[in-house]
Amino acid sequence: MFYLDPATGKRYCLGRPFTYGDINYTKTGATDATFRSLGFQQVIVQPRPNDTYYIVSGPNNDGTWNSTPRDLQGLKDDFVSQQVTTGQDMLCDTDWAFTRDYETTTTGNENLFTTTNVPTDVQTYRDEIREVGLARIAAINACQTLDELIALMEAPAEIQVQTPGDPDGLGGTMPNPAVHLRPWPTLDPKALEADKVATFLLPSKRKVLSPEDKLNLIGLTVDELKTLLGLTAKP
Repeated sequence: MFYLDPATGKRYCLGRPFTYGDINYTKTGATDATFRSLGFQQVIVQPRPNDTYYIVSGPNNDGTWNSTPRDLQGLKDDFVSQQVTTGQDMLCDTDWAFTRDYETTTTGNENLFTTTNVPTDVQTYRDEIREVGLARIAAINACQTLDELIALMEAPAEIQVQTPGDPDGLGGTMPNPAVHLRPWPTLDPKALEADKVATFLLPSKRKVLSPEDKLNLIGLTVDELKTLLGLTAKP
């Protein structure tokens, strides 16, 4: 809120010393009554548009703002990038399980396609992160207008339930029936800590496989590998 001098377009604020004409007013004199007696107009500033979605300037003398919508595709690209970054950060929190799994199985790259000692809840959690991340990206890319994008990004995953007769009028929460981003999965911190301890205590195995054993794991023989590499002797 501010007070506007219509004659000069200058703005004045409550509790802020100012000079008008030849009179100096202290902060105690900068009151609503003083401003009105000088013919100033009280201006209520409207809520500022969200800078995430608009290029904003102002406020104007009538309390409004100037706002220009940002590029829709640019916003969608930024939000998609945020989902990828969030998902990657969440995956990093459980990368230790796969590092330890690698150490507790045979060495080399022959076991990259299997997990032996990674807790099931960790694997499920990581699968859900990827699933939810892709769903969030698809929802963002499906928005055709800025209003759709704003509604999607600003909608909560849950809404408050009103219960008649409840003193507070609040009966808990429920999934938001309106369009919204799927919430990211969570992993019980206590269960995760227990997984870390159990996995940490697993003994390391340093068994080195022969080339033939490595090929065996991926279902190839030496002769088949030679054929794939073009090393088979010509007749």
